[in-house]
Amino acid sequence: MPRLKFLGFIIVTAAFLLLLLSLNQRPVSVYHKNPHTYTNPIQEEYVTQNYSYVTTIKEIIRQQQLFMEQETLDYPFPPNTKLRNFTLATGGRPLRNIIITTWRSGSTFLGDVINAVPGNFYHYEPLLDYGIVQIRGPPYADSAVKNLKRLLNCDYKELSNYLDYGQSHVYLFTHNTRLWDVCEIYPNYCWNSTFLTEFCKLFPFQSMKVVRLRLRLAEELLKDES
Repeated sequence: MPRLKFLGFIIVTAAFLLLLLSLNQRPVSVYHKNPHTYTNPIQEEYVTQNYSYVTTIKEIIRQQQLFMEQETLDYPFPPNTKLRNFTLATGGRPLRNIIITTWRSGSTFLGDVINAVPGNFYHYEPLLDYGIVQIRGPPYADSAVKNLKRLLNCDYKELSNYLDYGQSHVYLFTHNTRLWDVCEIYPNYCWNSTFLTEFCKLFPFQSMKVVRLRLRLAEELLKDES
């Protein structure tokens, strides 16, 4: 009888040890054990960048200039031309695309497609601060056309109403992905007219989507050789 008890004890002990061994041999998922291991480096990068507000406008512009050269490195510019031929910062003339349409026409989708072109600067709905209107003539026609010309020439100095509106309606800028990427890193400069003027001048392509201006008034933009 004692031998049977001892044998039973041995069997139970062996079974317990085998169970422990099998548990220790189970594969451990390194992906789910600590998910923060794979997100922390990205988060830390953004935290670090958020403290870079002391970076000067000149330094940001230089960084973007280098990035623009890299982004358009393989772009098929016309023969005998280079990036500098199409940027206002170097005395060039950008290629401009203007979508003049009305609401519910699919223009937001088209605008985003054009914005996918490397080196594009997107002026999304630049007349948003005028409200829900169709500008056909006085009293808004002159100021609206002037504002569009200023934007296409990267001149933000006289656009205080536009910038004030944008600060409380950020979707004015979020569609301009290349600008907004920088705004998220340097928010103090995002609505600064000097920064926006210099930043815009780095881009060889400009696109604009307008639904508040009648086509007759837009003709004046085509006549402007600047």
